[in-house]
Amino acid sequence: MCSEEYSSHTFTSSQKYSDNSVVFDGERTSWQNYLALSLAQRYEPELLLSVKPISERDGFEFIASNKNSNSEKLTRFLNDGFGLFSNKLKEYETTAGIITEEIFSNSANTIVPIQIKCSHHLPADSAREIFLDDNLNIKEASIVLNSDLIQIVFKAYEKVSDGGEDEQLGVLWGIIKPLLHELGHSNLPRDRFFEEIHQVWCDCVAMRNIFFKSKRQNGFLVPNKAGKTYIKFYIERMLHKGIKVSKDEIFSQPLFKMLNQLHRLVGEDMLNKHDKIKLLKFDELTASAKVIVRGYLDDEYLRPSLSQIMSKIPEAYQPMKITIKKKGVETPPPKAGYYGIEDEEDLSAWNKVADKFKKIGLVIVSQLGIGEFGRVYEAVNLINPSWPERVAVKVDRIYKKRKKEAIQVEDVMLQLSHDLSHSPHVISIYDAGLLSKKYTYHVLQLVAEGETLDELLGIGGTEPTSRPVSFGQGKSLQKLRQKFLKPIGQRSRRKNHRFSRPLTLNETIDVMVSMLLWVEKVHALGYSINDVKTGNVMINCRGQIKGIDLDFYQRAPSFPRAFMQDFFLLSWVCLLLFINAPRKDPLPSELLKDDVGSALQNGEHFFRNVLLENWEFTDLSRKDADAFLDCFVDLIFRSRFNTYGTKPDLFKQDINRLIYLKRLYFEREIVLTTPKFYNEPKSILLPGNMQCVRSLKNSH
Repeated sequence: MCSEEYSSHTFTSSQKYSDNSVVFDGERTSWQNYLALSLAQRYEPELLLSVKPISERDGFEFIASNKNSNSEKLTRFLNDGFGLFSNKLKEYETTAGIITEEIFSNSANTIVPIQIKCSHHLPADSAREIFLDDNLNIKEASIVLNSDLIQIVFKAYEKVSDGGEDEQLGVLWGIIKPLLHELGHSNLPRDRFFEEIHQVWCDCVAMRNIFFKSKRQNGFLVPNKAGKTYIKFYIERMLHKGIKVSKDEIFSQPLFKMLNQLHRLVGEDMLNKHDKIKLLKFDELTASAKVIVRGYLDDEYLRPSLSQIMSKIPEAYQPMKITIKKKGVETPPPKAGYYGIEDEEDLSAWNKVADKFKKIGLVIVSQLGIGEFGRVYEAVNLINPSWPERVAVKVDRIYKKRKKEAIQVEDVMLQLSHDLSHSPHVISIYDAGLLSKKYTYHVLQLVAEGETLDELLGIGGTEPTSRPVSFGQGKSLQKLRQKFLKPIGQRSRRKNHRFSRPLTLNETIDVMVSMLLWVEKVHALGYSINDVKTGNVMINCRGQIKGIDLDFYQRAPSFPRAFMQDFFLLSWVCLLLFINAPRKDPLPSELLKDDVGSALQNGEHFFRNVLLENWEFTDLSRKDADAFLDCFVDLIFRSRFNTYGTKPDLFKQDINRLIYLKRLYFEREIVLTTPKFYNEPKSILLPGNMQCVRSLKNSH
């Protein structure tokens, strides 16, 4: 992904290790332990294969690099399995086209030869590991398979070796699926979460059509012979991991629940129908399917670098425990000092809405916060199968009997959420409506044990506020500047949790890149945010970053000024992050306004010197910081003067530039991609002088 614009530069890394980026499922420490192993310790030296793309056959050939029985056995299994898979694909023309385009034709597998290695230590079922040289050119690319998984496939195959091709494919799918997934990924993805959504969608297309019939029974997919065999293998695999799953419970597993929900959208008939209508229609179908996939991946998102610096939620803010019995749901009584309820006012508000939510199948278990216009609670979902088990609910008061307007607002909110659901960085809204004559409600995606960025930085209640803007001729940058630092009032007495320690530059860039991708994607979907601030960015205990509060999002006109306010406020958000993230105590807002604000007015050179004077990051020397400072100054000034509004490609280039510098300066980057349900692996990330590994899988 490295732009040629920067490929000529070389820098000396000042940091030996950092863990960042995205992991799906699994714990941060397990991946850190794996990457801490020397390469000699990490892999089994006797098991080594190579992968050769075969374009004329739309597939791959596997070759044993080591001439021993285990290597040759694995080689034979992979060649046989991919042969059976390719033959099955011939029955599904549209599905075959998707797999060919996204996986068989993946150019990432031709840059350097792909090796297949095996490891007993891998916390997932598979991983894609990329080793880079000092200029970030790919030096080596490997796909690592879990040795235990391979042995289970070997053993299971003995039971079907004399059976038909469908049964053999059902067992061999155990190693074909994770390998196929890794072969579909790029080497250095720009946005790993977005790419993961796309790849899992491809996986589901293949699995839905090859392993299940076109009909459902009792609301569930009906497996064919190959599918039945794979389900048996899946159950054995789960049992090996200490998880007991019966055949009757198989559709309670996330992977199969997702496939069941995707049944209609990714069925061959539906794919073929839309493909023949128009490419646009096909794209709409895939977009809808990816929204479902995103819902299953969201909960498994783990960013190690940020999860490790998130403070634990104090006991007084922990959700209450609920007990589900035949007679109903039992909960302890709410009381001040517990469950996020800080005083009698909070308790009264809770009691007014709790019973009303029970009527729609939601049991409130904690108060998450108080916003400018309402309260937010965590709730357990009991009866709504299309929503997650735990959700957030926002309650807003209807003012001056404007019931009709309130209903219209809720309808707009649902449409907004639908349009923005294709962005993995925007919180989802599942439902909205009237809770009573006095209140409206939103059912939202829960950002578990999360805090807003302003609270984590220790600047809650001081960031600039904004409101929807009509982008007419009368609006100007000067008017934006006049209200730029207008502080909002303290919205909550909730205890300031803060990060567990000051952030490193590496971690700060993780946060900043996620925010930039959030803004970029929303704009690409045709919307302006109109309220870009640290209070509208939330980070949860797994290091997941989401843009929250859709109250002021608007469909944006197609001219440069439409995003002026977003970029202007984004510059301040980035500045607050850059200045306060590495500090034990946040810099007072007034000091920022006076010193940094005046520096901004004096031009880029003066502003850069002020930043250099305030440099608090210890993971890079000031000399090494020059490239980051140059990039950061460009981001600030180009945002403030709406350069990105007139040149959106430049915004993309600067995001890529920041990602590139991060990879260049920091030697290790863990990039795991592995959904919990995906009990077969995905991608992980890195080692070496800047190594990048990708992994996917469940590490139960």
